[in-house]
Amino acid sequence: MSDLQAALMHAIHRNHAFTESCDGCSVTTDLLRNIETAPRSPQEDPELYPWLRNAYDRAGGFLEHLAEAGFRADEENYRLLRPFLLVMKAKYPKYSEVERAS
Repeated sequence: MSDLQAALMHAIHRNHAFTESCDGCSVTTDLLRNIETAPRSPQEDPELYPWLRNAYDRAGGFLEHLAEAGFRADEENYRLLRPFLLVMKAKYPKYSEVERAS
């Protein structure tokens, strides 16, 4: 386990209330195990890029700023932010949908 993974595990276990209060969403150890092999940026992340783009363009408020943080994050911080972004994508799935031209 890398130092980054260990720090995340410690933070999650210390703040266990967060994982219990997320209405079915939880940051899992699987996500943390994969953090070092995760995409380095939204542009390299086909799972999150469409959601981030739509949240930035259409959501406004908190989600817009969260998506902006994802786009601005450097490689290390994007990998730290990514598990949370996946939780938010599950919580707000409507931004995963691709808008079609009429």
